[in-house]
Amino acid sequence: MKILVLGNRIPWPLHDGGAIASYAMLRALSGAGIALHFCSFNTKKHFVSQELCNKHFGFCTVKTIPLDSSLSVWGACKNLFLGKSYHISRYERKEANDIVEALLHEQRFDLVLFEGIYSMTMMNAVVRYNKSLSVENQYRGPKKDFKSLSVGIQEHATLRFINQNPEKEVNGSEFTQHNKNRSRIHKSTSIKNPEMGRSPLPLVYRSHNVESEIWFRLAQQSRQAFKKWYLLLQSRKLQQFEQKIWCSVDAVISITENDSNVIGKYTQRVKGIAVAQTVYLPGIETINPSICKLQPNKVFHIGSMEWQANQQGVQWFLQKVWPILLAKLPLAEFHLAGKSMRTDDPRFFQSGVINHGPVSDAQIFMKENGIMLVPISVGSGIRIKIIEAMALRVPVVTTSVGVQGLKILHNVHCKIADTPQDFANAIVDLMTNPTLTNEIVDEAFAYVKAQHNSKHNTEKLLKFLTGLL
Repeated sequence: MKILVLGNRIPWPLHDGGAIASYAMLRALSGAGIALHFCSFNTKKHFVSQELCNKHFGFCTVKTIPLDSSLSVWGACKNLFLGKSYHISRYERKEANDIVEALLHEQRFDLVLFEGIYSMTMMNAVVRYNKSLSVENQYRGPKKDFKSLSVGIQEHATLRFINQNPEKEVNGSEFTQHNKNRSRIHKSTSIKNPEMGRSPLPLVYRSHNVESEIWFRLAQQSRQAFKKWYLLLQSRKLQQFEQKIWCSVDAVISITENDSNVIGKYTQRVKGIAVAQTVYLPGIETINPSICKLQPNKVFHIGSMEWQANQQGVQWFLQKVWPILLAKLPLAEFHLAGKSMRTDDPRFFQSGVINHGPVSDAQIFMKENGIMLVPISVGSGIRIKIIEAMALRVPVVTTSVGVQGLKILHNVHCKIADTPQDFANAIVDLMTNPTLTNEIVDEAFAYVKAQHNSKHNTEKLLKFLTGLL
């Protein structure tokens, strides 16, 4: 099988959950014998040099598209008068679609997989290519140059409707009724174009999370009236975009059952599956499951400070939990690290807080600094760092939101606490009860190997993708 994966960024270095999720999937597909081509935006914010691409992505063919997707005050203000999401508009580029369309004509792919929501801005290219393969024999209208993503999405849905009803002359009202519930007819084996001898390319969207849910929760927590209003506006626009793309592809892959259920409410006729996320840890099989070297009096948080939810979580911990913990354990140390973490940030100039800034090796940092804290109150999808910590046999304390999408239990695989007092007590319990801590990390390690097993989940994914051809 030959697959084209379209991405919104080059997933390197592996310093955040999104990069870890994408890189693990790419390696897994390649390791299963898939001929993999990865075409992705190479954003100014997450720019990766060609040298690093060659070094870390030698297992697949990589094509990068330079992009400056930076936020701007002018862009945010201008978006107030537009119907589209500002998040999405920063990734819309005609030249990107032209590059992808040219690649599709150069190669013969069996399937196109969109990795993450922002890669869907390249959908027009695949729609145009699919149209060139099949629609000429079924629809004699003039070719169109799609000027917006929404037109391309609508066109793909129309194409699929035509493919299922080749004997009908499709009129507008009939298709409107067909698409009214934001769903379109799915056909796992499309009508083949007799001249081309092949089906149009199946389109598959891999959802890391329900993005609009995250922005809605961030908006709800904002105390600034204008910011709250603006984030709510953007979350609604993003929700409309998500619902539209869910219904305009042939299949949706989620990484949690929760997200799959949410998406399934809008896509009853689109194939969907939840495939648990794995993490790329080359040395995991050599880790001794009977040893837990807990560092005394140390707790840590590692995560991108570009993500507002992480900023809010760390501030909540420092303001509400840290004073309680210091009163119980005066020698406690809180170690901070992550992308865009400034060592001179005054918010972290507190007793017992050590700010490491960005670190070169996240796994070494995690193994050397005690208990991992994930004090997050906003999110969708899963916290991949939790899976990574459990695979490294690092104990975890998190919130109910932190374990969302994971089949893990309080006091079995980790500690779960939502109030400052409970959060502090959970940390103290792990620090002062090594027997309990060892039992928890053993169960967590076993859980990761069973539920997030790369071989098993890759086989499940490949079986699903093969069924679309």
